[in-house]
Amino acid sequence: MVRGDNLCLITQYQGGEIKWQGTQIDKVPNRTFLSVPAIFTVLHSGTRLDLLELIIGPITECGSPHEKLNLRKALELDRDFGADAIAHRAARECSKQAGNGTFVAEVLQTRVPMDVNRRRGEIMTPVNEPLDIQSRSMLETASGITKASIAEAVSFLRRGGACVVDVHTMWPRDYSEEHKYDSPDEVARRIEAITRTDGEKRITSIAAGQEGITTWTADPDLVQRLSTALSAEDIEHGVNTVFDPEFLKGSFAMRLCGFAPGVAIDIDKELLLPNGVEDYFKNLFKTQPNPAGVERVAKALTNTVLRRWGDLYS
Repeated sequence: MVRGDNLCLITQYQGGEIKWQGTQIDKVPNRTFLSVPAIFTVLHSGTRLDLLELIIGPITECGSPHEKLNLRKALELDRDFGADAIAHRAARECSKQAGNGTFVAEVLQTRVPMDVNRRRGEIMTPVNEPLDIQSRSMLETASGITKASIAEAVSFLRRGGACVVDVHTMWPRDYSEEHKYDSPDEVARRIEAITRTDGEKRITSIAAGQEGITTWTADPDLVQRLSTALSAEDIEHGVNTVFDPEFLKGSFAMRLCGFAPGVAIDIDKELLLPNGVEDYFKNLFKTQPNPAGVERVAKALTNTVLRRWGDLYS
């Protein structure tokens, strides 16, 4: 059964502390707040496997021990490592400095079976065989429920002046999106691609969209403010340097940015790894985001939001 309460979670911060958590924005107590600085959305950092296991069965029963391990590794590699930590750190600090409630809306389920940032029909699955009609229908329903829940939160909070900051993380080296799960050795191939030293290295990128090409665009003022804040933290970055315009056309992240004043960012995961990429792969399920890296990025996001907030209400 697909339920909203196992798909996403909304957290309200007030004065630097968690004031409320739940799955429905209309259940927030004392909803008559006059103003809200921001809502941080996290679409791809979830770790819960409920939905995936509903489709393919318990992970413990998926093929050989080698295949089980590789499936878990693939799920972890695809996850936006550290994005949730950054969003919560920034929201906590924004609420502390602004004195107003700041929110985080995050997807709880693992990214792979239900990538809410992709267009309908592009939902990924980590199993070789195609999904049957019933399974695909359930995934599309779950994706729709998740999008609706996050969009409802954004719609409600934008009336209080909230901007949207959509937080993602990415590997500095890309691997092909095609045939991701063709063999048990696919994970090893991807790790090799990520750690190679040749070719162009990707840097943190602000997703702004492009007027006249993408359906939605980010708020130009927020794009500029975020770029300035990243530079102040000495974080190398670009604008639209990673994203294909065709992808951005249907991106749910860009839709959020168009729905309310907003901006999306994809952060280089290397900034968040305490001992580098190689050590991360050796300790794949144990590594925690580097607090110093989280703080640097969160500070840039916090400054972006608070300076916009100050200008709006000064």
